[in-house]
Parts: sequence; C-alpha cells; structure tokens
Amino acid sequence: MKKTVALLLALALLFTLCACGGRKASDGNAYVSGGDAWYASDGDAWYASDGDAWYASDGDVWYASDGDVWYASDGDAWYASDGNALFATPGDAAVNPGRIFNASADDPAFGPDRIVFKLEYERLYTMPAGGGVPALLRDASVCGWDRFGDTVVAAFEDRSVYSFDLLTGEETLIWSDPPQNIYQLNVWDDGFVFSFPSMQTGPEYGIFTFSDQQVKMLPQPVNGYRTQPCVADGRLILQEYIEDDCFIVCFDLPSLTERWRMESDFASDLWENGNNVYITMRDFPDSDILSVYRIQTEDAGLSPTALKLYFGNETLKYTDGDHAIVEGGYWDDYTTYYLSGEERLILPRSSPYSFTYAADSRNGKVLLSSGDSWESSYMENHYVQHSSFYLLDISTGDVTPLELRGVNEGLFSAGDFPVLDTSTARKPVTAELYSFFCEGPGIPGNQPLCSTTHYAWLNIADRKADLALLAAPTEEEQDYLRQQGVEVEMKLYGGDGLVFIGSKECGVEDLTLDQLRQIFRGQITNWRQLGGADHPIRVLYRDDQSGSQRLFEKLLWKDEEVPDLAGLGFERLD
Repeated sequence: MKKTVALLLALALLFTLCACGGRKASDGNAYVSGGDAWYASDGDAWYASDGDAWYASDGDVWYASDGDVWYASDGDAWYASDGNALFATPGDAAVNPGRIFNASADDPAFGPDRIVFKLEYERLYTMPAGGGVPALLRDASVCGWDRFGDTVVAAFEDRSVYSFDLLTGEETLIWSDPPQNIYQLNVWDDGFVFSFPSMQTGPEYGIFTFSDQQVKMLPQPVNGYRTQPCVADGRLILQEYIEDDCFIVCFDLPSLTERWRMESDFASDLWENGNNVYITMRDFPDSDILSVYRIQTEDAGLSPTALKLYFGNETLKYTDGDHAIVEGGYWDDYTTYYLSGEERLILPRSSPYSFTYAADSRNGKVLLSSGDSWESSYMENHYVQHSSFYLLDISTGDVTPLELRGVNEGLFSAGDFPVLDTSTARKPVTAELYSFFCEGPGIPGNQPLCSTTHYAWLNIADRKADLALLAAPTEEEQDYLRQQGVEVEMKLYGGDGLVFIGSKECGVEDLTLDQLRQIFRGQITNWRQLGGADHPIRVLYRDDQSGSQRLFEKLLWKDEEVPDLAGLGFERLD
C-alpha cells in the first residue's frame, strides 16, 4: 500500500496547490477560478472542482472526488473509495483485502461452475466462477462461441466447429468444414444458430442440429437484413430491418417457422440470458429514457422491469432482469455503470477510454472484460488491444479484479524477449509477435527492428539481432556470416507470393510467365504487342539486395541467367 499512500499524499498536495493558485498562470501551472483548478499542463491536473482532481496525467490521478482516488495508473490504485483501494496492483488491497482470486496451479483444470472468456488473441479459456487458474480449451483463434449449461460450442478460424464439456474438458469436432467462417453462435439444447457475414445482404443466418447433423438456412428478408440474434425457450429472436421499419421477429427451432413479429425501435438492444430475452424500448412521452423489458417468447408480450437507461447515451451490456451493466457513449468516455433498481454505480475500467464487455456469467458472477479502444502501437498501421478483467457480483455490485494470463503470455520475462529483425514485407509479423508476447501481457521487451533483408542479415552476423524473418541469404551474405563466425539455423515458416501490377489503362489483364520473361528481357516493349493499348511498357525493378527482387529472380528465371535490368534501361525502384 506504500505506493497508494504516496499517491494520495501527492493528490492532497495537488489539491492544496490548486486551491492556492492565482487568477491565471502558464508554464505548466494551473488556470484557476475561485481557487479551483480548471486546466493545467506538464503532467498536472486537467480539470478540478472544489479542490478535487477530476483528471490528471503523467501516471497520477485520473479521477477523484472528495479526496478519494477513483482511477490512477503507474501500478497504484485504479479505483478507490474513502481512501481504500478497491482495485490495485501489485500486492495492494483489492475488494475484501486478503482474499486472493488468483488461485494456485493445484486447482482442477475443469469442473462445475466454469466461466468462459478469451485471452491471447482470441484463444478460448475457462476458469471457476469464483476465480482461479485459466485452462485453455483449444489452441486456436476462436471466431464465435456460446454456451448451453456446461457445454460450449465454438467456431475457429480454421473453419472447424467444436463442442466442449466444461466438466471434463473433453472436446468433440461437430462440423469440420462449414462454407464460411462463423462469427456468431447461439446454442440451444439440440443445436446452434450461426451467421455468415455478407456485405451485400447483411448476415445470413442458419442452424446446425446436433441430433441429425443437418444444416438449414433461414431465408433472407426482402429489402432488409437481420441482426442481434438471441435463443431462448427453443426459439430464435432477432431484429429485422425492412427499409425504414424495424421489427422483433421470433422463429421456432428447428423448423425456422416464423411465430410472431412486433414493431420495434431502431435504438433497441436485445440481450439473451438463459431462457430469457430482454429488450430496451424507448419510453413515451419521455423519449430520453429506455426501459428494459423481458420478452415473452410465446406470444410477443413484454414484461416490464425496474431498469432504466438513458436513451441515445447508453448501451445494454448485460442484464438478468433485476440488474444490468450499461455503457455510456463517446461523449461520456464510455463510462460503465452497474444498475440495480434506483442504484447506479460506476464500474472500473482499464483506462478512461476503454470499452467493457460481459465475457460470461455463472452463479451470480459476471466476468467483465475492459479493453482499450484500438490504440496505435509503436509501428505504423499496427494496432493492439489491451484488456483487464473484473469479476462482478451481480446481486451486490461488488467488483474484484482478476489477473488473467494465458499459457503463452508468460514465456518471456522482462527483457528476455529476443531482438527481432525483418524485411519490410514481414514487418506486420514481427509486430504481432511483439504485441502477443510483450505489449499484451505488459512485459518490457526489445522492440523489433525493420532493417530490410540485406541489413537484417548483417545484423544477425554482427549479433545485433537474435532472430530475423526474411528471405534466404545471398552468397555475399553467407560469406559475411562465415567471416563473423556466426552459424545460423533457418526454418521455413511460410510461403510468399509474387504479384505483378500494371496500370489498368494498358488494356492487358493477364500475362503468361513467358510473356513476363520477354518483357524483362526487353523483347516486348509495347502493350500493343500483347493485345493492349499502343503505349510503351515502363518496367520497374528493385535492387539486387531486396528480398522481393531475390524472390522475383528465383521464381521467374529459375536456372536461367537473369538479364542486366539496368543495362536494358529499366528503372530501379528504391
């Protein structure tokens, strides 16, 4: 708790400085009004009222009220009330001080009352509802999954669908090769509803039945599309948009016969919980409020609950009819709330701009995953998503932070991650490796280099890099490796493709290998010779140290002599 105490003392000092400030100041000092700080820079308070900091940076207080820290970083309190940390790291007080939710490795891998969630780039894990050691279900990226009691059905990126028994951990392949990847699943006792993505018509829905292993597709609506599928009482309920109208539609399973439909609001959220489906509907005449109703699947009736949301500013993330988790809109910094009757509590998040998801629920416990909005990483066009997990007691609103790590996220200790180097084309691969092993688990490690093929081989020879992803070395590079006394082990991890790109104005849409060789020998110089436009062919190539140029020469010329491209007057592209 020493760091937390120090943080609170620093906060108190910040309050004092804010209260004693002048009318206006610069150079990193507070802009004040009536003794309350409104804006400051240089790592100080950004907004305060009545001497309480609301936002600050530089690893200090992010939100506070009445001198109690609500959010902070730098390894200290993330959420606190009355000066006592409700969420803290490492080794500080959490809810119920002394109660440890990271159970020992002696816990059984499977058993009753499991919660299911995703770690490690969409790997599916499970753990006891009260917290414990995660167990990996299958070492593959999952596209969509759902559970029915102690059975989980999951679709993976290799286009396979498995069922898992959470009591035993036993897995069964139930669909080996669906026509497309399945990104959404809703399970009932004799099968599951799935969806295929479609950019033209919206998602296409179908069912797979366990008893006869049959697949049946739901006909697409005319001039419309469907979304938000839920399964309850052996029926499929989803939202249907037809031109300017919106409906909630119910189909019997497995016949897919339409049972009923009712008009709805475009702002409606559907949420499935066990054998119940809930919907948010706008209150009239008070259009700023959404009420939560339980849908009576038999006859399209609605049973009201006591839960109220703010219309247009909150999204339903979870409900059991008596309690709810909702998230605010972007102008509300995605604040997450716990609702119970008239009670409304702010829930912790991983950062001020994170989104919250209800990963799974069991025995009155809901596992919340708080993930940052897509953050730009150290590499251009590369993005990672960080997550924190919280266990919520849905009946009381009590929150417990969980330190969840996958089986592969602890392979490297701080500073042990190897120095990676790469050619330009493989830069995204090394970025993903760094994100998986270092950024995701929060472990310091060497950031990858991108020295291009030739210079990456020189870095391997000079021991400036430990591992490189690139094309095989040239004779010149092999000589330098021998000169430096460095032995390397090369392993094939993937295959490259070679693509030739020409302007569509040339009028030629396909070329044979022989025609390509004639172009690069200078024997074909005009697109007209290939049945295209009367226009000279402008030929570009890379320098001979480029990995892509090496691949070009290997695939196009094979055992033939490579022409003198520079001598032919072609343009080298650097």
